[in-house]
Amino acid sequence: MSSFEQFQNDFFNIFNNQNFYEGKTYLEYIAEPQTNDEDNIVDTKIVLPLLLALGFDSGDIAKNTTGNAKDSSRPDFEVKLASGNIRCFLVEDKNTAYNLKKSDPLQQLRGYATSRGYELGLICNGKLLLGYDLSNPSYPNPVLHLDIQKIIETYHSTGIENLTIEQNQDLKSLYRRFNQQSFENIENFIQDLSKPENEWLNCAKSQDNTSNFDELLIADLKQAINLLEEDVLYQLQLSLEEYDQYCQAKYLPNSIDKINISENETITKTLEGLRNKIKNHLRVYGVLEVEEFSDAGEKLIEFAEKPQGSIHDFEQIFLDKLRNAQARKQAQKDKKPSKNQKVVQLDLIPNISESKQEELGIKIADENKIKKLDHTKLSEILKEYYRIVLDWKAWEANQNLTHAVDMLKKENMNRVDILHQNQ
Repeated sequence: MSSFEQFQNDFFNIFNNQNFYEGKTYLEYIAEPQTNDEDNIVDTKIVLPLLLALGFDSGDIAKNTTGNAKDSSRPDFEVKLASGNIRCFLVEDKNTAYNLKKSDPLQQLRGYATSRGYELGLICNGKLLLGYDLSNPSYPNPVLHLDIQKIIETYHSTGIENLTIEQNQDLKSLYRRFNQQSFENIENFIQDLSKPENEWLNCAKSQDNTSNFDELLIADLKQAINLLEEDVLYQLQLSLEEYDQYCQAKYLPNSIDKINISENETITKTLEGLRNKIKNHLRVYGVLEVEEFSDAGEKLIEFAEKPQGSIHDFEQIFLDKLRNAQARKQAQKDKKPSKNQKVVQLDLIPNISESKQEELGIKIADENKIKKLDHTKLSEILKEYYRIVLDWKAWEANQNLTHAVDMLKKENMNRVDILHQNQ
């Protein structure tokens, strides 16, 4: 059995106890998160067993307790190899009701890393386990997002063989980056580098003294590239998820509540409502006599299906329609009726000459020409429609990219498995 397989079994054994706490399973307990269970649950029943499953001994793990009380000036756990001077990583825990989207835990972790000389850190609230590269504390780099609760739900409902690609990848990421052997290898490497040059040359592998040198070199390079690729794919996935959440929250605030309505139907209704508003505001310009704007909806639908041009180009379509309609209306006013045509005056205010207006002390303003849409309600709604269409198209493109990333992850995992089988 491989080391990862052993870790995987140990991981699920932590959460598979029918009496996780006071007669409840892990999933039953976590369904009712508490605000006072950081020490007795998250520290003791989740994080500490995880550290042991990762191969660390009790002597490698320092808990932030002074006497019988927690020391808030220290991280919850410092993991450092007892056999050497290798600082492995820090762990900051929160209660199961704590929202890890808050920035406070990461700020704490950054401060501890700077003052104590660590470059890796974990944050856990019993449901999520987040990992960060803190080699540059000013710009912490996320390297792990392990949803413990969802993995255990999948495990209990369909078994370990039916974990998703992402769940398997997250478990492997935790093991590869945070297991004890990874840090022990660093210690051995540092000791090798400290050897005198003549001793180093005598024991170092080379093409002269190692028959399979090329194969060993390629295997080491592949391992390093796989780890780098894993980080890049994870960060890309995280960015896509954040953008997805942003679009959903900003443009589809009610979509979560509409259980029987698909996302496409929701965006269709959103855009349809804006199209009706746009047509209403076009009618306000008072040119309905010559323009019903029946094709305005078609133009808007056409843009939603295949957006082209800038916001200025988009607005110009409707500005041109308004200006042309106003010009036709004015032309009808200026056209003199024939002698046989009876004219019915419907204006509430009759035409009054300029001299008569001056005599009466009034001024009837000419109809303003439509020159631009800036700073109008119509312009605001057109901009909103334009922005939503483009963001929705970007969201759809991201879904396709997410699928491509998933396929790439699957391909990489298969490649790594084949490589391990051949070794």
